[in-house]
Amino acid sequence: MLDASMRISELEAALNYTFPEVDDYMTIGGLIYHQLGRIPSVGDMVNLSGARLIVMEMDNHRITKVKFQYIAKQDNANSDDTGKSEKGNNDLSTD
Repeated sequence: MLDASMRISELEAALNYTFPEVDDYMTIGGLIYHQLGRIPSVGDMVNLSGARLIVMEMDNHRITKVKFQYIAKQDNANSDDTGKSEKGNNDLSTD
């Protein structure tokens, strides 16, 4: 479980994962807001290339906890072409 206020730059080395580069956000919570384009809810998922972020905890409109999962590349086919995914469950977690 990750603190959503963690900076992307800090997480990349810790997780050995390269997040999409965009100047619109600096934190993992900001990335989720950017990808969804709306206020998230607990359980919302964002599929990235080879990874998934799941909103685990919210404090009003602020994301507080996020789960990071590595996923098989073909599993991204379950999302639309923007990488957005609605609430759901998948057992491919490698936490």
